[in-house]
Amino acid sequence: MPSLFRLPGAFALSAFALACGARTNLGGATGGAAKDAGVSAEDARASTDDTGASFPIGTYSRCAFGTVATGPFLIPSGFDPGATLTVTQSGEARTATYIDNNGRSAIWSFTTTTSASATLAPSAQRTRGFGSSICVYGVGVSNERFFPTNLNAASGALTYESGAVFVSLRGELTSHTDCGDTSAPASAWIGCTSGPAPAVSAPTSAAPFPIGEYACASQVGTHATLDGKNAFISSGGGGALTLTPTGPQVTAHYVGDAELTGALDLTLNAAATASAVANQILTARCGLGPQTDMLSITAASLTAEDGTVFLSLAGTINGGSACPGTEKIAALVCTKK
Repeated sequence: MPSLFRLPGAFALSAFALACGARTNLGGATGGAAKDAGVSAEDARASTDDTGASFPIGTYSRCAFGTVATGPFLIPSGFDPGATLTVTQSGEARTATYIDNNGRSAIWSFTTTTSASATLAPSAQRTRGFGSSICVYGVGVSNERFFPTNLNAASGALTYESGAVFVSLRGELTSHTDCGDTSAPASAWIGCTSGPAPAVSAPTSAAPFPIGEYACASQVGTHATLDGKNAFISSGGGGALTLTPTGPQVTAHYVGDAELTGALDLTLNAAATASAVANQILTARCGLGPQTDMLSITAASLTAEDGTVFLSLAGTINGGSACPGTEKIAALVCTKK
């Protein structure tokens, strides 16, 4: 009789060619942490005075993605070379269409809340999930069978900052397999750069945000040049995030993770999402080894969805460093301690 197989944990690289990649299964960041009493991102978004503003539309062509969930799933993360995310408009609605490197698409509908943010449309939205579930029938790869997953997104946000767009989704990952139906709470994210870059910013507001201390799983996509070839490296870790407010700004201080460390200042808007103040630096791992250098942040976004906080970011390691030009798109998926 087939049995469920659980991927034992995250691992880094698989192979070199013109690209490198990995599949990760990061547990521990998807628990059902409750929202702070009296704090509701949905309620805050509903009160915005910027509804219907012109959230940027167009196609973003450098993308990374990931999912954080526990269970019998094989879940990829990191850069998706050739993938695109296209934002289209119909009145106040925005549709985000993600087409991966294999030509498969996933579509989500959002309602515009400010000129730089939108919230997932109220009805639950089901799309294909990133990755597969696995049944194991015996010893050896030939005795494994993979099954598609679906992501049932119950809440989410679409945010824009400086030519980058970030999707943050919270819901349930499901799959129908020979081993039975499987499901687990899941957090999915997409970050894409190289898109339209109008000078758009949402009205600043000291909107309520669930501040405090969080435990996080990181998923990092790295695009580097190794031995003259393109390398796409997927990696991840875990750390502690502290969110501290000062009026309309939130300082996000992240420690304990070999992938990324440091602090970012982000400015809250009327929809209770936040974007990064320009010209900030984090410390990031260069690529394969333990060596680190300064990562210049080009865009970052902070959102809260159903008790889970997403800190999404994009940046490039500065020239003159140990790994100049290395590009990263990453997300921290965090739950309250």
